[in-house]
Amino acid sequence: MKNVIMDKNKKKRLEEFLGKTLEDWEKERIKNIENCYSTQGYKKLWNYFLEIVKSDYFQKRMRALRTLYHIPAEGFKHKSIHSTPPDEWDY
Repeated sequence: MKNVIMDKNKKKRLEEFLGKTLEDWEKERIKNIENCYSTQGYKKLWNYFLEIVKSDYFQKRMRALRTLYHIPAEGFKHKSIHSTPPDEWDY
């Protein structure tokens, strides 16, 4: 888990739960993701999705929905992003 600051107790408990080090878990996770996203079926599905999303009808409909529900063009701004649960949660 890159760029995540966590105390040693939390890291130790998480590694005990996973049964491996965080670095090994991250390498395995990336390998599994790469295997899924490199298939021909995935690429076809992704291209179909992009074709739909880039269509004029979809773009006009999204603009209309944003206007109707008062959603900013850039989307809502978040104060922070959590890659791990907040410190006040027990896990």
